[in-house]
Amino acid sequence: MNEQTDVRPLPVYIEPAEVAQVTLDGPALCVSMLDRADAWLPLRRLSRLVVSDKVQMDMSSILACARYGITIVMHDGNDDIVARVIGRGSDLSGLRQRLMDLTVLPDWRERYGDWLNAQCRRVSMTVVRRTHAPRSLASHPGLLRKWLQSRAAEYVGQSIARRTGYLFSRHGMIWMQHSLTRLGVDATQALWREGEPDLAADLGHLLALRMEPMRLGWLAGIARGGVRHPLRDKAVIRKLERLRPRLARIDLDLVNRLYIWLSETEGLNR
Repeated sequence: MNEQTDVRPLPVYIEPAEVAQVTLDGPALCVSMLDRADAWLPLRRLSRLVVSDKVQMDMSSILACARYGITIVMHDGNDDIVARVIGRGSDLSGLRQRLMDLTVLPDWRERYGDWLNAQCRRVSMTVVRRTHAPRSLASHPGLLRKWLQSRAAEYVGQSIARRTGYLFSRHGMIWMQHSLTRLGVDATQALWREGEPDLAADLGHLLALRMEPMRLGWLAGIARGGVRHPLRDKAVIRKLERLRPRLARIDLDLVNRLYIWLSETEGLNR
């Protein structure tokens, strides 16, 4: 198979400690930093570009990204997203349109179910590696969640473990709903009708599961310091706010994988 046509576009993060410059060099972006060799990013291999406020992009590189359908996400020193440049062909209605195209296929539920199960296994394997859970649990997300909850209870007790689990999961679900709404896929639209798969809930569950290593790591640190009083909801909310940059990256990755899969599915039916 031709190597050039077999490469999937992927998201790229440019978040240097010092100032970096991004310029256009033919069909690629050139990333320049002090004391480092220049790096080239072929535009055809990019799906999204996430940059910090230390990155200086010239207008030609921004326009090139737009022409290639690459969305640029810019965040400041606090990791808050301050701007998005939406690439041509990947506008806010793009994801919604591809989902609508999918539902025309007679076996779309089976296809979507297969994709969702594959993503669940992928996320479960990541969680297993990061929490040192038994490897066999990667194929059983329900049992994995029980194992994670049991480990959390060992750190801080059943009550706090249940409460933090609920708040983390709820936060992940709400985050994904808002994310899809920004992308033009409102959970209240008739696109995914009653009785059919709930995209926001499905991706929200994936995000919530992916957040579990963060929750366990945090609770383990609290346990090492000694729990002297009940952990209040305000403390959990503050922790979730600090996790926003990491959640944004996981969110981008999930949506990007969905978009790539939809693109491939559309291509199979041309």
